[in-house]
Amino acid sequence: MDALPRAYASKARTLVEAMSKSLERDGARAGASASERYEYASDAKKAIKAYIAYDVEGDGDVVKSSEAYANIALALREVSAFYKANGATAEMSSATRDGILAKLYAARDALPKREETIVDRLFARAP
Repeated sequence: MDALPRAYASKARTLVEAMSKSLERDGARAGASASERYEYASDAKKAIKAYIAYDVEGDGDVVKSSEAYANIALALREVSAFYKANGATAEMSSATRDGILAKLYAARDALPKREETIVDRLFARAP
C-alpha cells in the first residue's frame, strides 16, 4: 500500500488525538455538566471540521483504502449516531465511549508517526 499523504495524515492524527483526549476526559469526569463536556470537546469539534474539510478525493484510493480512514469514519459515524439519537447534551455511556475510543486507537496505530521537527530535535522530544 502507498504511504498516506502527509497533509491527510496530519489532519487525521490531529483529529484522533483531539477526539481521544476529549472522550478520555469525558470518561474520567463522569457526571460532568453539559457545559463542562461542551468546553472540553471544543478542540475535538475543530479537528473534526478540519478533517471533514480535507479533500480526500484529491488523494484517490490511497486514503480511502487505509485502515486509519476506515476506523476514523466508523468512529465519526458512531459519534454522530449517538448524538442524533440522544441529543447534543447527552452523556455517553462507558460502553459507547469505549467503542469509539477503540476505533480511534486503531486509527492512531495505523497512521504514520509524526515527523520529527527541528524543535523536537533541539529539545530532544520524541515525535
